[in-house]
Amino acid sequence: MTVMALAVFMACIVLPSCSDDNNGLPYTPASGLSDVYMASSISAKGRNPIEVKGHGFQESDVVTFTAEDGTVYTATTESVSDTGISVTVPPEMPNGTYVGRLVRADGNSMMLGHTKLQWVLDINVPDKDGMTVKGTISCNGKGLAGVVVSDGYELTTTDEYGCYWLPSEKKNGYVFISIPSGYFPETTVGTPDFFKYLTAPANETEQHDFVLKEEPNDEHVVILMADAHLANRGSSSNNDMNQFRNNYVPDVNATVAEYKAQGKKIYGITLGDITWDIHWYEKNYKLPNAIKDFARINLPIFQCIGNHDNDIHAITDFETSASWREHVGPNYYSFNLGKVHYLVIDNIDYTTDGNENKTESPRIVPEIMDWMRKDLATVTDKSTPIVVCMHIPLHGHPGRDENGKLLTKTQLVNAQEFLDALSGFQKVRILDGHTHVNFNIQVNDNIIEHNIAGVCATWWWTGKYFNTHICRDGSVGGYGVMEWNGRDYNRYYKSMGYDRSYQFRTYDRNNIHITPEKYAPDQDHTDPTFISNYNYLAQDYATAHNNNEVIIDIFSWEDSWKLEVTENGKVLPWTVTNWFEPLHIISFDMFRLNKNNDGLYGSPMKTAATSHMFRVHASSPTSTLEIKVTDCYGNVYTETMKRPKAFTHDMK
Repeated sequence: MTVMALAVFMACIVLPSCSDDNNGLPYTPASGLSDVYMASSISAKGRNPIEVKGHGFQESDVVTFTAEDGTVYTATTESVSDTGISVTVPPEMPNGTYVGRLVRADGNSMMLGHTKLQWVLDINVPDKDGMTVKGTISCNGKGLAGVVVSDGYELTTTDEYGCYWLPSEKKNGYVFISIPSGYFPETTVGTPDFFKYLTAPANETEQHDFVLKEEPNDEHVVILMADAHLANRGSSSNNDMNQFRNNYVPDVNATVAEYKAQGKKIYGITLGDITWDIHWYEKNYKLPNAIKDFARINLPIFQCIGNHDNDIHAITDFETSASWREHVGPNYYSFNLGKVHYLVIDNIDYTTDGNENKTESPRIVPEIMDWMRKDLATVTDKSTPIVVCMHIPLHGHPGRDENGKLLTKTQLVNAQEFLDALSGFQKVRILDGHTHVNFNIQVNDNIIEHNIAGVCATWWWTGKYFNTHICRDGSVGGYGVMEWNGRDYNRYYKSMGYDRSYQFRTYDRNNIHITPEKYAPDQDHTDPTFISNYNYLAQDYATAHNNNEVIIDIFSWEDSWKLEVTENGKVLPWTVTNWFEPLHIISFDMFRLNKNNDGLYGSPMKTAATSHMFRVHASSPTSTLEIKVTDCYGNVYTETMKRPKAFTHDMK
């Protein structure tokens, strides 16, 4: 059981042009060579050959592999036919990335492509009745026992030798593993290689092997990214790609670099809507494009499907998510990092009438709910932290009553069934997006929901209009960060373009007066429609105040946090209300009003009444306030607020 074999992973090889790197070797296109192709996932056992398909290979052709350090390994040519060349690689080749080249007898050489090689167990996994998928899971040439394997319907675990068998009907078209704690796979285009696509008919048995590396990760960091809405709409529209690539990606990569410098293991999880369904075909920007753009971020990323990541040209829920399964991977799965068990769940029942009229129901469909129960049943230690990642929140955007009490209402259609599946676990954290706002809800003693504001903020518009890049609740577009140490974590929201200490924004109400003359100068201020739209959007900011009120917007507030405000050493009382963020009103609502007299009634991006707005009254218009926010993890954030404070688009 200790003999190993080689698995070669190679993308479709395209014959290079004369400008391609050929490592200084002579280059002449091989006469008659065409349709060269190597499968993206080919497993070889021992000396079993690897076949490079194509026409026009010669008996004297040699395939070489050049390692990143320049070492060249020569494969042995076993046979040549009209359909390709079969070679075996030398057993001394280590795991790594290589450049494959074809070398002809006359000395000419041509690059074939980049190849990733891994050693896997050389075990003859026998067939079993009723089992259509089988394989091995190994690390350093040894099988790993007890690893959960699934096709999205059935689950099994590896035996003592690292072998598994699965009675799969192959409906989803893949098999995946729940990555075990302390291990991790290689990545392809930023995505962890935790799944394999199935290729044989449903009634035929096929084998798929997984190779992991040791990666102690009890202490790890997760970057949480919701609602990027990438669509390549261009500079004439919201300029989304420029903002994502030149502003957002460098910000995340700077955070990643800081943690890596500390020796931390760091991973990414998206929370849905990496694309924008209505623009897939219009802008020719679809899921594969978004995956490549997210790969600009320097960490492995687990992807979660959102409502806008479904195909608007398909019909049933299974059909509309088919493109995700084909180009991204499983739309629901699990994995383990350190002491934490993560589930990624598709909770959108997305259907259309075939004419791009869609219905999006926040619902976990029965087959996914059944799988979720089966997966959780494999976690026998109920003290294991469970992190559920999904797109649409369990609860709608909460409000506040007149006493400041948080008002919550579940919106997941089968919310109780979902919560029942999680009952019994002592620490459950639900992470979601969709709303483009930050909110946090203590569901019960064991379950907390963290809804995370959008990467794109207001569909990238506020970033383009005024470079404010803020969400409907005033939160700056950004990402969540969870720092895990065993079973405990520290959490914060990271605003793009700001230090992690930037957790709130303060306003001097005396200086906020949103007038049509200043913020909508191009409209007819006597027009009844304009007046109605203006009053609706400006809210009470249409009226000047001089009551020395200060407004504090604490982006990711939890009711277990503490707020302290002092004026000249005196503690000032505060109230928390459900109100509208003034900076977003002038950065989005008023800009749209001035542009086309749009009242934004029903717009999903209109300024939202948010539950993390705090009000406090000072004794004078010029006093300085000391503001201190302490979160439930012990982090302290402060501001010395000098007043009067100007109200501008570029205010902090």
